[in-house]
Amino acid sequence: MTPSDPADDGLPALVDLTYSATTDPGRYDELVHVWERYLERLSPGEIEDDNGHHLRHFNQALEIFEKIGRQQQSQNRAEAVVGSFKTPAFLIDAAGRVSHSNASDGVLHLQDARGDGGGQAGVQFDAHALKTAIAELHQGAAVSLLPMYDADHRLVDCAVLSGLESHGSEPERYLLVASGPKINADHLAILQDRFGLSASETDVLAALHDGLSVAQISQNRGVEVATTRTQVRKLLEKTGSATLADLIRQATQISAQMTSVGIARKLSEPGTFGQAEYDRILTADGRLLAYREFGDRKGRPVLFIHNMMGGAIWPAGMEQLAQAKGWRVIAPSRPGFGLSDSYPARDLELVRKSCSDMRALLDHLMVDQVLVVGMMSSAGLGIRFAKDHADRVRALLNVGHAGLMDDRLIDAMANPSRAMAKTYRKSPTALRFLIRVAVASVDLLGPRQMLRSNFQRSDPDIELLKDTALVDAIGEGLQHAIAQGGEAFSRDGFVALHDWREDVAALNCPATCLLGEQDAMYPQAEARRLMADLPNYALEVFPDAGQFVFYGHSAKAFQLMDRLWHTNGNIFAA
Repeated sequence: MTPSDPADDGLPALVDLTYSATTDPGRYDELVHVWERYLERLSPGEIEDDNGHHLRHFNQALEIFEKIGRQQQSQNRAEAVVGSFKTPAFLIDAAGRVSHSNASDGVLHLQDARGDGGGQAGVQFDAHALKTAIAELHQGAAVSLLPMYDADHRLVDCAVLSGLESHGSEPERYLLVASGPKINADHLAILQDRFGLSASETDVLAALHDGLSVAQISQNRGVEVATTRTQVRKLLEKTGSATLADLIRQATQISAQMTSVGIARKLSEPGTFGQAEYDRILTADGRLLAYREFGDRKGRPVLFIHNMMGGAIWPAGMEQLAQAKGWRVIAPSRPGFGLSDSYPARDLELVRKSCSDMRALLDHLMVDQVLVVGMMSSAGLGIRFAKDHADRVRALLNVGHAGLMDDRLIDAMANPSRAMAKTYRKSPTALRFLIRVAVASVDLLGPRQMLRSNFQRSDPDIELLKDTALVDAIGEGLQHAIAQGGEAFSRDGFVALHDWREDVAALNCPATCLLGEQDAMYPQAEARRLMADLPNYALEVFPDAGQFVFYGHSAKAFQLMDRLWHTNGNIFAA
């Protein structure tokens, strides 16, 4: 350890490095190594028993992380809303400065009081009108309209909306959406119904709004100019407009109002976790348990237990393969993960409750027996469910983790898993802090970039993370893990690090563990050592596979599941 090592300088320097790693992903590996070395200097319980010294520094850093996370999530949601519009849309501040746009040039131009925008390209608006519209929002209006003009000074309807959250000292932001130079068919139908217009009058109104003259409209429609003038007069009468300009302005504003209703709906939609659809059931103690079902609904049932950094999502290709292979996948979100309510328990009590939740779900779905698949760190849950509910389990397949643990295996793990494991054993408080770092990194980077930056530990996994569908599914799993702030993630340390040897020995159903030969997180050599005296627990190792063996070798994994189902799991490695 060198004199410049942050671990030498104590906790404040470590906290500084933690913050740096959150804003500079390139330093994440450095952080977990330094944190690991720092923990080696501490005795168990020292962090909890130091009169709040560590806790003060933790809270200082957590305050920063929470702010970063909230701001980034708010920005991501706002940008997603902007990107959902087909017409030009902008995120702006009170001065009209653009922070994000879906427009090709992304430019807004202020006009002066004379309406002189300098003939610049892009969407133009009046600075005074913007201030007036924002003032209306501050007075309680949900939507405020203001005129916008293109480079030729043609009116482009527009809406300024509130509803974009600001946090602390973060400046207010507004969504500005231009409806475009044409009134769409839906808006025309509303105008026709509102003013009792005939079909011909509606067509004339649309043409006038597009900037055509009476003569051009007559020529395009093949009618006399006098006929068109009569229709224009009726339009003025029916809409109560004094002049043609008033008619166009009224149509423009009504169209903008219709557009703003749709925008307001988008802004008012609650934030949802991910894109997948979840069902939920009510447990006996009143909690909601979320779950997904996919594959062949009439097929052989699989109870898929997600890991601490995963979720109930498989890559699209694997979900389709499950359908083709005749597997009905039942994938619950465990307590505190995703959309499932949390449960106020820890360690073995939480494990028991999680298992009883899964049995209740099978009861609800009227499923008798299942093949249990415990994914990675949830292997212990798979083992415990197979032991406590043996009548519901045909066979057990644990993937990427055998549910067996000792210090030697922890030392053999790659980071960040090794640092997380050692932190959990030294201090649950410190673990929550380190997990908050990971959560903040996901908030800042997004789950996909976080994966690519920090979870490429073997050549097979590096190659797999080039697959967009796989990265999306694993990234969805990361969001699933931290959807409620990461507390479930920290409590899952017990499941991942407990040695479930005695429970394995008591199993009445066949059990198999599948590992990748190049898995750096749970090395197969250590698994062989720990499983050597468990004859009822088989080991399958796929060559040219890493941590993500289940996804990278899905066809072979399904073959293994078939063999487990049809032979009741009696497949033991040579």
